[in-house]
Amino acid sequence: MDTLLRHWNMLRFIPRYPRKISVADIADQLEAAGYSTTKRTIQRDLDKLSLEFPLLTDGNKPSGWSWQAQADI
Repeated sequence: MDTLLRHWNMLRFIPRYPRKISVADIADQLEAAGYSTTKRTIQRDLDKLSLEFPLLTDGNKPSGWSWQAQADI
């Protein structure tokens, strides 16, 4: 259940394109919400979530994440 709630919070933190958020910023926001996790876990989660949700990464290092511009969120 904690994982599901953490994922739900992560999805809430992600802005619509062209704005973006870094994994480090997501980690900070999760920490503030009471979820302690690693940046690598967040990156893996985002990779998996992007298979099911219209999420984009800019491919930079560090990566910036956003919802697709036309995403119905």
